[in-house]
Amino acid sequence: MADEPRKIHITRKGQQFGPYPEDIAKQYLSEGTLQGTDLAWHAGADGWKPLEELFAEEQETKAAEPPPPPAAPTTEAPAAAAGPSPDTAVHITREGEKHGPYKYETAKIHLEGGQLLPTDSAWYEGMDGWKPLGELYPQVVPGSTGQIAATFVPQPAVAGTYSAYDEETQKSTQFMTLGILGIVGVVLPMVIFSPFKIDFPNFDLGGGKSAEYIIAMIGPLIVGITLAAMAKTAKDPVRCSVALGFSLVLMIILFSNSGASAFGSGTGGSSMVSIGGNLIMTGARPTFSSPSGMLHGQPIIFFIGLTAMLMGCYARHYRPSNLPAYIIAVVGGGFLVLSCLVPAKGQGVPLIDAFKAFKGSVMMGLAMIAGLGLKIAASIVCFVTTRTKSSHEVATKSDLSIKLLIGGIILANVIMLLGTFIDIFKGGGDFGPKLSFCVTMLIGLIKSLTGDGGLYLVPALAGSCLLIGSAAKAR
Repeated sequence: MADEPRKIHITRKGQQFGPYPEDIAKQYLSEGTLQGTDLAWHAGADGWKPLEELFAEEQETKAAEPPPPPAAPTTEAPAAAAGPSPDTAVHITREGEKHGPYKYETAKIHLEGGQLLPTDSAWYEGMDGWKPLGELYPQVVPGSTGQIAATFVPQPAVAGTYSAYDEETQKSTQFMTLGILGIVGVVLPMVIFSPFKIDFPNFDLGGGKSAEYIIAMIGPLIVGITLAAMAKTAKDPVRCSVALGFSLVLMIILFSNSGASAFGSGTGGSSMVSIGGNLIMTGARPTFSSPSGMLHGQPIIFFIGLTAMLMGCYARHYRPSNLPAYIIAVVGGGFLVLSCLVPAKGQGVPLIDAFKAFKGSVMMGLAMIAGLGLKIAASIVCFVTTRTKSSHEVATKSDLSIKLLIGGIILANVIMLLGTFIDIFKGGGDFGPKLSFCVTMLIGLIKSLTGDGGLYLVPALAGSCLLIGSAAKAR
């Protein structure tokens, strides 16, 4: 019985938790789930003390004890290690989706708490292949500490989904990706085949263009270069603060400029060419005969919803139980649903217009249904992923909301472009000019999605990283 680990009882603001085995309490303390100021007690202690003080006294007692006598020499082979070190990164897959990595000891705790399942596949460096998680911890009873997990899941100080190294690597990659998208969106030329012309509309700044217009055309390039340069060389919060500041200043200018666009729905302010009344091609961006209001409603409501929901879901993917991230994600989802109901100036209600569009063009109707439907679906997934869910489920569903939202915007534009292609080839005329025009439109859509996508996602990414950092600092 002397070797049996002590059970640590915890009280915080009058509420009792535990008891936890001593090693688990230390693990929770290191991760921030338990706090050093929490009052702690175990059998044999002379009273309640702050948790940090309790463990500090224990360390001093151990240091004062003489070391154990050396073991007698033996010729027997040493016993095999029970497992890897507690800090070993364990990768998890469930139904084909990858999660983690988690520390070896953290994965064990999540298995005991029920957030991870014994049927989840697990692997760490040195293993021959993937194995059920339950085989890695044969001594663990899955869900045995489920009450502990349920008690502490709402706490914002819960451990992150990834190790610090992997989290920083992913953030750097995402900043680099957005930077490259922004650069491509500005530098990519428009290719016109009849008559053949390669036009760089973002750099056509002569002819008395206003300062706002010039900034709108060149600004995404500045933001993109800054992001790409800082992705690997700078750390948060400097990287995020600079990116957020640049992007928001540019957003204000874009929204105040008639040439602003949102994911391929603006005009860019250049000369226009029309074919069949279905597509208008501008020098900078393509736009379809349906204005952006039919897809997104009031632009400012859509942008707030897009930014807030992406910011909240992205932060929840890394910190599943972060309360501010949950609130921001839900508010963003509410604004996105509202953007489906509030019409833009001179437009009807987007959700109603989506069904009316079928009378004029089936492809237009499908595009609007896809865009609005996936936007609403992303919001619903966000709403139902409450903080009572397991960390694994919160991280997975938050990632799903992001994919549905961005995928819906891209899918709507692609369907509209396909509808335009169909209309172009329906009529008479030579095949060559039609094909060349379609290629021009495709390049224009790629330019629009990369430029606007790389720019409009920056505030959400930078804001979520700052939110994650502030939560970690608060611990």
